[in-house]
Amino acid sequence: MKEFTFTTNFGSSYQVHLVKGTYKNGQTSLQLIDATDGQPVAVASVSVPTLELDENEIVVKDYSENEGMLDFLLENNIVEMRNEYIELGYNTAPVVKLLDETEWQPSQPKNREFTVNGMKIWAKDYFAALDIYELANQAEQE
Repeated sequence: MKEFTFTTNFGSSYQVHLVKGTYKNGQTSLQLIDATDGQPVAVASVSVPTLELDENEIVVKDYSENEGMLDFLLENNIVEMRNEYIELGYNTAPVVKLLDETEWQPSQPKNREFTVNGMKIWAKDYFAALDIYELANQAEQE
């Protein structure tokens, strides 16, 4: 089972496995499971009973706590854009093609910008940014 690095929009990073399942309406679901303890980290898909989808299509929840999920799925070659979007309440969600698991390729984690006490820092996650901030403060004091 392939392992991926998923960083939430809150800055926490997880090593995850992706698990495909099926919603009650027959649509495909996609869940991120922590590779170390087996606990759910996020559900990448959302069920839309009024929408007809092929078996290899999902609607990606890329809003709220899942903001950035679509980027994660694209960067790791898990999905392919279909340029179709649907309205879900106040949100817009992309309909994507779920690629065959043999095509999934874990990408290298990318640094993101975090602000720690007014200092902009590029790091892989918020905790790494805190470490960099502390090192920078120690260097200033010496």
